[in-house]
Amino acid sequence: MGLIHSTTQATAQSRWPGFDWNFYSQASALARSPEISAELAGLGERHAVSGVKPLPFAPPVRINASAASRLARFCRAYHRLIGTIVSHYPTDRRLQETITLPPAIARDAMRDQSKVHNTISLCRIDFYLHGDGEFSVLETNANCPGGLLYGGIGTAFWRNRLPCAAIPLASEDPGWFGSWYLRAAETLTGKRPERLAILGQEGGYRAELDEIAAAFQVHGVATSEFDPRCITKDAPPNYGYLKLSIPEFTQMRHQLDGFVDAVLAGDLFVQNGLRGRWIGDNKLCLAVLSDPAFADLFNPADIGAVRPHIPWSRNAALLDPATITQIRNQPADYVLKRPLDTRGRGVVIGLEIASESEWMAALATAIAEGWLVMRHVEPTYIASDPTSDAVVRHDLALGLIDGKIASGFLRSSPEHRMNVALSGRLHPVFIAGNRPTRNHRDSSRMPTPKPVGASPTAAHLV
Repeated sequence: MGLIHSTTQATAQSRWPGFDWNFYSQASALARSPEISAELAGLGERHAVSGVKPLPFAPPVRINASAASRLARFCRAYHRLIGTIVSHYPTDRRLQETITLPPAIARDAMRDQSKVHNTISLCRIDFYLHGDGEFSVLETNANCPGGLLYGGIGTAFWRNRLPCAAIPLASEDPGWFGSWYLRAAETLTGKRPERLAILGQEGGYRAELDEIAAAFQVHGVATSEFDPRCITKDAPPNYGYLKLSIPEFTQMRHQLDGFVDAVLAGDLFVQNGLRGRWIGDNKLCLAVLSDPAFADLFNPADIGAVRPHIPWSRNAALLDPATITQIRNQPADYVLKRPLDTRGRGVVIGLEIASESEWMAALATAIAEGWLVMRHVEPTYIASDPTSDAVVRHDLALGLIDGKIASGFLRSSPEHRMNVALSGRLHPVFIAGNRPTRNHRDSSRMPTPKPVGASPTAAHLV
């Protein structure tokens, strides 16, 4: 197996030409003003991460029309490819060998073939951008993708203060998250929910839970929080939003029989089902998309458009000795990722490794446990603090509803891990349009997103 080296490596501290940098300069200057700075601080306090750490909002970026069009086409194709992986997983031995699951949930992923469990309605794609205008996919978040609500809140804040020609994304509407879920649930179950259980670990990570509840209250849907361990098969809620990371879910799986049985029986609807989230969220999907051996699974046009944007990626447990030797000898060229971890955990970046023995140990773990090994790509940079000219790395996250862009944000950090749960700052994302839009003082006047599966509009980017 020969290594395929990325052709989209960026030079150190380069900028992505897909952003409108004049717009960013104007936004950064405005963010330095005492009034806006105080308002941003207040916004961060109101949306504190897990109710503790103020959300660090940074100035917004605007993607130019040409780059936005490319990303929109890419996202639609990428979403179809991930859906193909999910639907083929129960019957394709190659996929099962490459995209491994913890034993605690592996059987559950194979138990149900219903439409719900083959549907990825909401997901997030994380990208690194490159100085030549290209981009690379880092991972997909199809479990309970975070940050999308905050991205919309930030964009709505800035639209009122920085008028610009930009397409209004669905996420600027305070009820968009509820709109998406209610339509998806009605499409897949035939009924519109009147009540919703927000399902998370009691005493666990609370990011976005209050914002999720508020998004449903806009539509008159009552919500209540439940620990999924309290749910029984005999009397489950009918609808739930599952906000629980997969490692935590796996650890408590022995206490979740009632919840899992209710979901698989169709008595409890949760977004993306179970297999949709466990396979769609699995970082090892990149090992499939990167490997030409899987080309027969996919639409040729879709895989042809997507594969150039996937860094060389493989399941470390399936590597041949020659490739393992090359990875062992060149740690700065690779990143190791535990397949289902989140919030910056389970990531070993070769550039950060202090010693050869540390890298050897990390690689041995990756091989033994079947982690993703990925070719390192260098991101572009941005001056994320309006009070400083120092530049830091950044990524780009785009939230999709049925493959169409509905929300987005950028995270910047001096670290390689951009997570807001660590040291990252969140930049709202605007999408440049070909026509001016009004300055929306009342965000409730935003266009209502179309039903799931509808043709794209301004609210679902074309």
